[in-house]
Amino acid sequence: GDYHCEICSKITPYIVKNSEEIRLNNALNEILIVSSKNSKVLQVSIKVNGVFLNRLYLDGVIVSTSTGSTAYSLSAGGAIVNPSLEIMQITPLNSFARSGLKPTIIPIDSEIEIQLLRPRLNAKIVIDGQRTIKKIQPNTKIRIRKSNSQTKFIRFKKSYYTRLRKKIIGTIRVPIDDSPEPEE
Repeated sequence: GDYHCEICSKITPYIVKNSEEIRLNNALNEILIVSSKNSKVLQVSIKVNGVFLNRLYLDGVIVSTSTGSTAYSLSAGGAIVNPSLEIMQITPLNSFARSGLKPTIIPIDSEIEIQLLRPRLNAKIVIDGQRTIKKIQPNTKIRIRKSNSQTKFIRFKKSYYTRLRKKIIGTIRVPIDDSPEPEE
C-alpha cells in the first residue's frame, strides 16, 4: 500500500530542586502547568535559553510540540503547526491582558524555563492530559527540553492537511458554492 513514516519529536519536563534536575515523563503532545487549587491564578516567569521572555499572571501555561498543536493548545488559541516542523509552542492560558504574551513558537532545540513566583500557591504539571504531578512548590523551576525519544506514525495516503481538515471540521459540509471538493 501507499504509506509513509512520520517521525514526531517529544519533549521532557524537569523539576529543578536544589540545582538538581528531576526528569519527568516525556510528552508527545503537551505539558500543562496550572495551579493546584481551582480558580487560583499563577504568577510565572518564562525564560527561553536563559533569556527572560515575560512575567505573567495566568491560569496556566501549555508547552506543546507540533503534534500537540492541534490538541489543547489549539483550543487555548495556539497556532496549528505542521508536524514536519520541529518546534515547541508556549501558549498562555487566560493571561491578564497587561501580561501581553501571545502563543510563541520556538525551535525544539531550545530550553524553556518556567519559574513559579506566587508564594504559598502550589502548581501541578499534567503531561499529555494523563499523568499529573501535584504539589509543585512556589519558586520551583520547570525546564522543558526536546526528548531523546521519538514516536513514529505510519500514515496512509491522506495528506496532513486533509487529516487536519477532517479533525477540525469533521464531516460537516458548509455550502459555499456548487463546486465539487477537490480530489486528493
